[in-house]
Amino acid sequence: MTSPLNSLSGRLLLASALLLPLFLGATGIYLERGYRLGAEAAEAERLKLIVFTLLAEAEYERDLWLPEQLLEARLNQPESGLYAMVIDAAGAELWRSPSAVTTHLREASKDMPQLSTGERAFSRRTGFFRFSYQVLWQTEAGQDIPLMFSVMETAEPLDAAVGTYRRSLVFWLGGSALLLLGCQAGILAWGLRPLDKLSRDLARIEDGETDRLEGVYPRELQGITVNLNTLLNTEQDRRSRVRNTLSDLAHSLKTPLAVIRGAGEQDPGYRELVREQTGRMEQIVSYQLQRSSGGSHKLLQVIEVDAVAQRLQHSLHK
Repeated sequence: MTSPLNSLSGRLLLASALLLPLFLGATGIYLERGYRLGAEAAEAERLKLIVFTLLAEAEYERDLWLPEQLLEARLNQPESGLYAMVIDAAGAELWRSPSAVTTHLREASKDMPQLSTGERAFSRRTGFFRFSYQVLWQTEAGQDIPLMFSVMETAEPLDAAVGTYRRSLVFWLGGSALLLLGCQAGILAWGLRPLDKLSRDLARIEDGETDRLEGVYPRELQGITVNLNTLLNTEQDRRSRVRNTLSDLAHSLKTPLAVIRGAGEQDPGYRELVREQTGRMEQIVSYQLQRSSGGSHKLLQVIEVDAVAQRLQHSLHK
């Protein structure tokens, strides 16, 4: 079974399959975090407006007073998920909204922030968002009363919205990852098609259907194809040179063999003739071998023409 690591497309697809989920996962985390921060900022702004509404409705003479029916309807509805309270400088509760009459807010009201006059704070605690605003109330008698208005809202709706958004991200980003992997597989198949063509052309050369690479190849493969064609041409020239050398060798050896065959063993110069002709054949073989390797110039040397001519004449007479 072929390993996908032995394939270029397999390696690229494997790398994409590993990196793409990491990239999209990090993107999903950042998007979810951005959505949550935006939702919490909107929550803080909404609670701040409710606090300002309570400030507009409140009165303080001897004691704090707020109307029984508040402008924010959810504060009038028990267990609505939106609650409000006012505490004094000592942390004692002066008022709580009708929605919180039957609700225990001990955990949500713990660790109330220590704020200066005009300072505000937004936080999340035990499943609630809490917005607190510290004011200094001046009565008609000229007395300054420090009061902290706090509004709390359950975090369940926001958590549910974030959960829905997270599931939507997983669905769309997961679908996008699969789509991108499919597109990349198609792009790789299209991009690596010239390599398949090169492989098929080399197989045709191996089968003898053609003797060179033909067709137009991408710029990145032109260096390879040009070098391969050069190598193929060189190999063809070498084979042709070898064939010609063998033909010339066979033709050149005919004369010395004919001379030896035509001489009689009884002739007084037979041994010298055989020695001379075998030396000649060795020279011919060496010359043709040197020539076939492209180095025939190494056999160039100064020889006695007269002696060679006399031997040639003697051979022709025989």
